[in-house]
Amino acid sequence: MNMNEHVDELLSAYVDDELSEKEYIKVKNHLEICSRCTGIFHELQEIQEGISFLYGSIEIPDIHFENAIMAKIKEINPKASIYYRWIVGLPALFMVIIIAISLFAFSDLFYVGVTVASELIKIAVSLSHTVVLVLSSIPFLLEVFAITTIIIVGLSVWSVRYLLRSKTAE
Repeated sequence: MNMNEHVDELLSAYVDDELSEKEYIKVKNHLEICSRCTGIFHELQEIQEGISFLYGSIEIPDIHFENAIMAKIKEINPKASIYYRWIVGLPALFMVIIIAISLFAFSDLFYVGVTVASELIKIAVSLSHTVVLVLSSIPFLLEVFAITTIIIVGLSVWSVRYLLRSKTAE
């Protein structure tokens, strides 16, 4: 191994003791002769020690803490509040009154609107029946769809395998 073949991609695994024996020896021997990689290795060690120190200093609350929080949440039930009833109730009542007045005042307009909506629904249903009839009259449509789906899935699987193989080859 020469000095130009740095082991940057293996240093993190070396610090975490996750290398095979062959890789471990390769990195260890390289660190003895390469000051650049040795510097990176020491930085990674410092980062790992800092994370370990911070993780060790975190206090994990016990189960009583969770129970106390859940009790507080249950105490603050907004639906039981008198203000909540007014905030939700008044707009709902106002909307019911507006709808009732609108239906009474514009009953002819409402009738026309319902009739137009009903006819539009009938047209949509007729169009959907027409589409089904047209598609069912095309011979072998289901077979063509199934073959196309199989081809697309096959190409997708092949391309994913190709990408995975090319990524690991690097």
